[in-house]
Amino acid sequence: MENKNNNEKLSSFLEGKGFYITLAVCLCIIGVSGYVLFFAPSAEPVYEVEIPPITENVRPAGADIPDVSIDIREDEPAETAAKEEKPASAPVKATEAPTEAVKPQEPEIYIPPVIGKVSRSFSMGELVYDKTMGDYRTHNGIDIECEVGAQVACFGNGTVEKVYNDELYGNCVVISHGDGVVSVYKGLDRGITLTEGAQIKAGDIIGAAGNTNLMENEEVPHIHFEVMKDGEYIDPLGMIK
Repeated sequence: MENKNNNEKLSSFLEGKGFYITLAVCLCIIGVSGYVLFFAPSAEPVYEVEIPPITENVRPAGADIPDVSIDIREDEPAETAAKEEKPASAPVKATEAPTEAVKPQEPEIYIPPVIGKVSRSFSMGELVYDKTMGDYRTHNGIDIECEVGAQVACFGNGTVEKVYNDELYGNCVVISHGDGVVSVYKGLDRGITLTEGAQIKAGDIIGAAGNTNLMENEEVPHIHFEVMKDGEYIDPLGMIK
C-alpha cells in the first residue's frame, strides 16, 4: 500500500515540476557536448590553403624556357656584407721623397770632320796599293778631300787624349769619345791650340787641314781620319750620320 502511494507521488511530480527539471538537464548535456566538439584541441590541425587562380599566361608543359643562372645564397645582413666587401687595410708606408724622373740617354751622334769626297776608303784589313809609298799596305782610315786650311771639326763629344806631331803623318789629334770609341785626325796644319784632357763637343773646331802628311803627299789634299772601337780599327763611315 505504501509503494502504491510512492508511485503516485512520483507520477504527480513528473507530471508537474519534474518535466522542467528533466528538460534543463538535457540542455546542459547538449551544451557540454557542443563545447567539447568546438573548443577541445584536435589531434591533427587543419590549415587553409589558398589556391591561385589559373590564368591564360601559364606556359604549357614542354615549352622552351631559357636557362637562367640563379644565386641561391641567402641574403646577408647589410652590416655583414659591408664588412666582407671592405678590403683589409694595407700597412701604412713611410712617405718617400719624390725622385726626379731620369731622362733617357740620347744616342751619341757622330759627324764627318770635313765635308768632301772620300778619295780613299777603309781597306777592311786588306792590302791596297799605296801610290806615295809604291807598295801594298792596309789603309786603316778614310781620306776626305778638302782644301788646305779648311776647318776640321770634332767627330763627336769626348775628351782630348793626345796632341802630337809625327814625322810621317804630320800634326795629329786623338780624341776619346767613351764606350771604347777613339777618333784620330792626321795631316793637320800647324797651330793646334787644343790641350790634352780638355772636354770637346761634336762640331767643335780642332784645327785646319794642312799638307803635313808625308805618307800620303802624292794624293789630293785631304784629311786622313781613323776610328777605333775597343782598340780595333773600324770603318768611320759606319758611324757617321
